[in-house]
Amino acid sequence: MTPLGWGIGAAAWLLAGSAAAFGQPAASTTLTAIRVGSHPTYTRVVFELDKPAAYEWRKKAGANAFQLTLLDTAPTAGVPSTVSVRNPHLAAVTISRVTPTSLRAAITAKTALTPRLLTLDHPDRIVVDFYPVSATTGTSPPLTKTAATRVIRTIVIDPGHGGKDPGAIGLSGYQEKEAVLDIGRRLKKLLEQRGHRIIMTRNDDTFIPLSDRTQIANSRGADLFVSIHANAHPKRSTKGMQVYLLGKATDEEARAVAARENGDDASQMDDLDQIFNDMALDFRINHSISLAYQTHDAFLRTVGKRYSVVDLGVKRAPFYVLMKSDMPGILAEVSFISNPQEEARLKKAAYRQSIAEALARGVERYLAEAAVES
Repeated sequence: MTPLGWGIGAAAWLLAGSAAAFGQPAASTTLTAIRVGSHPTYTRVVFELDKPAAYEWRKKAGANAFQLTLLDTAPTAGVPSTVSVRNPHLAAVTISRVTPTSLRAAITAKTALTPRLLTLDHPDRIVVDFYPVSATTGTSPPLTKTAATRVIRTIVIDPGHGGKDPGAIGLSGYQEKEAVLDIGRRLKKLLEQRGHRIIMTRNDDTFIPLSDRTQIANSRGADLFVSIHANAHPKRSTKGMQVYLLGKATDEEARAVAARENGDDASQMDDLDQIFNDMALDFRINHSISLAYQTHDAFLRTVGKRYSVVDLGVKRAPFYVLMKSDMPGILAEVSFISNPQEEARLKKAAYRQSIAEALARGVERYLAEAAVES
C-alpha cells in the first residue's frame, strides 16, 4: 500500500516497524500499517487497511486515553504491538487482540485532546485527528483550511485551451476548446444551483496561459480545482474517459497526455522528484485522490447509464495546472475527440450535459465524504 501524505507542515511519519508482533492474519480485513503525523495544529493517527473495516470508538472515562476496536480484522506480521510517538500530545499507540478476529488500538494521550474520526478509501484507512483542548476555555481551536476539515466555498472550473489554442481537433473539425467550454458552463450552472461559488478560468473563447489559470485559482482562495479536457490519440479507435490527479506519471500514456496538455509550460516545471517529495506531506494529494475516484465513479454511473463508456480509470500525471495550484484538484479527460464516435457524441448537447452532471455528482460526493471529517 503506497504511503500517502497528510496535512501540511512538519509531519514526522513513523512507519509501522518491521518487528513481527503477531502471527498471520486470520480475519477478512488486514491492518497493514499504522502511521502517526505531527502537524502544527493537530496530530494524526492513520490505520491503513486492505479493505473497509467495521470499528468501535470510545474514550476511556477519567483518562486521556482512547480505544479503537477493529472488528473482523487482523494485523500483518510487520505491524508492531506498540508504536512510539515523538509528539507533545500523544504518548503511544498500542495494538492488542481482543478476540481471534478483532483488534484494539489503545491511544494514550499526554494532554487533553479532542478526537475527530473519518474513514477514507483508495486506499482504505481510518484516520483519527487529535486537537489540543485549551486549558482556559476547555475547547479545541477552530479548524483551519490546512487541517482535516475541508469547508468548500469556492470551486474553480478550468475549461482547457481556448482562443489561439484549439486543443485536440476531431476528424470532422470539432475542437476540444469548444466542447470543454460548453461542459464547463453547464457544470458551473449545476454547482451554482447547489449553492457553490464558482470561478471560471475562462468563460469564452479566450486563450488563458496555464500559469494564469493557476494564478486565478490561487489568488481567489479556491478550495477545489476541476480542469476539463478532451483527449486525443494517434490511433483513432482509442476511446474512453480518464480522471487524473497530480503525481508522477502512472505510465507512458499518462506521461504523453500530460506533455500534450502542458505544452510550452512544461519547460517551467521544477524538479519533479523534489516537488513530489515535498508534496508527500501535503493534504491536498489525499483529497485529490478522493475527488478523483468519486468523479470517476460518478462518470461511470451517470454517463454510463446512457452511453457505452470505456473506463480508462484514475491515473496520475504531472499536469502543470494541478502542480501549480494550491488546492486539491483533478483533470478530467472526458472523451477522445480523435475518436469519430466520441467526437460525434461531444457535438451533442445531451452528451455534454451528461458529462457536466457526472462531474457535478463527483464533486458533491467528494464533499459528502469530506463532511465526515467535521
